[in-house]
Amino acid sequence: QSNDSPLAYGILAYGSGFDNMPEDLNIDGNEIFNVAGAGISLGAFTNSTTIINNNIHDLIAVEYLGQPLSVGVQAQLANDLSIIDNQFSNLIVGSNLLFAQGEVIFNEYQDVASFVTITQGSDIYVDILPSYPWWLAQTTGEFEGNPIVLNSYASSLEYAILVADDGSTIITNEGDEIVQDCSGDWGGDAIEDCAGECGGDAVVDECGVCDGDGTSCGLRLSFGEVTDDSMEILLSTPDDIAGFQFNVEGTQLYGASGGLAEEAGFTVSVGGNTVIGFSLTGGTVQGDGVLTNLEYAALSSEACLDGVVLSDPDGNSMDYELGGCVDLDFEEPVFGCTDAEACNY
Repeated sequence: QSNDSPLAYGILAYGSGFDNMPEDLNIDGNEIFNVAGAGISLGAFTNSTTIINNNIHDLIAVEYLGQPLSVGVQAQLANDLSIIDNQFSNLIVGSNLLFAQGEVIFNEYQDVASFVTITQGSDIYVDILPSYPWWLAQTTGEFEGNPIVLNSYASSLEYAILVADDGSTIITNEGDEIVQDCSGDWGGDAIEDCAGECGGDAVVDECGVCDGDGTSCGLRLSFGEVTDDSMEILLSTPDDIAGFQFNVEGTQLYGASGGLAEEAGFTVSVGGNTVIGFSLTGGTVQGDGVLTNLEYAALSSEACLDGVVLSDPDGNSMDYELGGCVDLDFEEPVFGCTDAEACNY
């Protein structure tokens, strides 16, 4: 150790530039332990290096860039680097490779927090044995004043969470993605409600209003409860209605009673499939609830509202929304004789 770096090295090799690079290095069969920081360091600028069959273990962690670090193999700007069939144990990082090119394959690990850490975009082939599940986390950092992204193949979800950027995605060796929920918990299920509150319970009501109570809708006519011979017609209106007319397609109507119309003193009559309601005394209907109850017979398999006219106290037509159709219990009638034994069948 001959500089200001806190790292010591079991084996050290480095060059001074692309025109001065150690080449064709073969680092084979060494046991390296109890070294402060790095087992094997290629510093910067090396070419065609093979690191094979080494046992690197129990290195002493040092503080580096504000974080504890012990690393089996460290390299920067290494070309044609092969890290093959090594044993790494009791380390923070197995291999830490910045702007390197090569492969990391067939290595064994025990008690290593990050198997391999590489700069995103580097031409490094990483193949971690199937017996070692991993979690790939991204960390944004800086190198010589320039932003970089580090990809760490963590040996546990806990370490991946420790190094992962907020808002990033952790990917498992099985291809699953783990993200943060709105409270910042990785893999959590908290979501924002319509008001933007994490874990809140506000929902959009039927009028399209977040955390509304359903009373702010415009004028709306729809079906309520429907039985075999009666149906509710629902009204929701913030404004006064002085008269109404509508058809209930698919039915034969026999009577109308009750509801907001009766409470307001309206005269309501039916004919065919048409309903007409108005007040002889100038009364109006306003609010939310059952407008009227209709007695009917089904002529079709569904009933739909149509031909709607709603008038305000000045006789002006009012804009409205209609609810959907409803299913009816209806069977097509069979005409003629149905007795197969009869002479006129």
